[in-house]
Amino acid sequence: HRLQKSLIKVVEKGYASNPDSEEAATAYAVALSQAGKKAQALEILFELLKKDLSKETVKKTFLDLLNTMSGDPLQKEYRKKLYTLMY
Repeated sequence: HRLQKSLIKVVEKGYASNPDSEEAATAYAVALSQAGKKAQALEILFELLKKDLSKETVKKTFLDLLNTMSGDPLQKEYRKKLYTLMY
């Protein structure tokens, strides 16, 4: 638990210093997701996708995260947001 918190802090610093970086954003989102903060993780990734839908790593991580949320109302909400962006 403590290790997880320090990992989140490390990747959060990387993300904070470069929020447009695919690598920093996906690393931070994965860490948040593993800590049970999926809504925050999805929002970070979605904000990047709104700026540039061609970021394949971000899109794949976003979809992977959605696929782990079976039955969660956020899954439907964020899937709908993504489809709206795509079409």
